[in-house]
Amino acid sequence: MNKIEKAKTKIAEMRSAIDKMNANKTAETALTVETAIEVLALPEIKKLEKIVAEEIGKKNLEKFLNK
Repeated sequence: MNKIEKAKTKIAEMRSAIDKMNANKTAETALTVETAIEVLALPEIKKLEKIVAEEIGKKNLEKFLNK
């Protein structure tokens, strides 16, 4: 599995976990769940999305330069 596939898999897993947390939150835990998502999960997803974009950009540049 290459770097892009690993990052995309991790993103999908994190989004699934977020969906589960949202589905299972109660009125009492809503603020904690939302804070955890904003502070922990979303920054990690953004970091992984950046890795995917950079790796795709590198591949596209290599293809362009090798023409």
